[in-house]
Amino acid sequence: MRTPQEHIVNALRQLAAGATSGLEFSVESLRSRGTPLLWEERISIQQGHQQRYSTIRSFVDASGAPIGIWEAPAEAKTIQELAKALCETRIWELSSEPLISGGEINSWSYEISEEKATLSVPGGSPVLMAISDVDLQLRRIANALVASRSGAALSCQLKLTELSGGWVNAQIALINEGKQDCLVQNPLIISGRKTDFLRIELGEPPIQQPEMTSAGIQYQPLPIQVPSDLPPPWNGEYIVLHSGKRIDCPLKGSVNVSEHRGYFIRAVYSHYGRPTITHEVPLVRGRVFSAELQL
Repeated sequence: MRTPQEHIVNALRQLAAGATSGLEFSVESLRSRGTPLLWEERISIQQGHQQRYSTIRSFVDASGAPIGIWEAPAEAKTIQELAKALCETRIWELSSEPLISGGEINSWSYEISEEKATLSVPGGSPVLMAISDVDLQLRRIANALVASRSGAALSCQLKLTELSGGWVNAQIALINEGKQDCLVQNPLIISGRKTDFLRIELGEPPIQQPEMTSAGIQYQPLPIQVPSDLPPPWNGEYIVLHSGKRIDCPLKGSVNVSEHRGYFIRAVYSHYGRPTITHEVPLVRGRVFSAELQL
């Protein structure tokens, strides 16, 4: 009689060879960090059903990358390529490692014909290199879903307008780049959580020293004016963002360019609250950064 591991190995090899009849197969990868949780990314695929990607933080801070939830029918070719990567990695021979509370967590769960297995390791583990081919296939799923716009995708945009006297006005806009309407929570309505805000940040360029790695740009919030009487839809706890639409934020921020020449500026939307209402469209939550601009 075969052991559960032998069942997994045999089924994976059949899938890698293109045989899918009678086999149920699903994979999910999870990456997260922080206490409270400030970054989480999930990529999953289930044979005969859906492939899905979700993230609650821009892939690279200040990159302009959206956050959201994307979903589309799973493709047989993708299933086969992922099974091949799992076989070549020999994932069944890799072992989980102790995790650090609040630290980076990397986890891969897979189920094949009722046999289940999970591999979990912390950031910096040698397992990350060993399983890189699997991650490459999963990243291709995520990239294809984002490119297809098949979901709800929240992005943040910063627009600068020249004023007199060497000043610029900074304005924030939220945009749904996906093909599906979504719900976002309004960070201008006070929640009491430090992780919920909508702001413009200014960062002094780091001093470059020979043979030394820069500490990076240190951003600080720009003083901005919040109207006492917020206009719709900013006067409610939730905002519906329709597919392909943008809404401008009623905040105002100005910067003296001559005093901050070479500084970097970005906008940030952040709201990690859990929904308190029933919603028919996806709720997009987390932290999204605009593209970084230099004054």
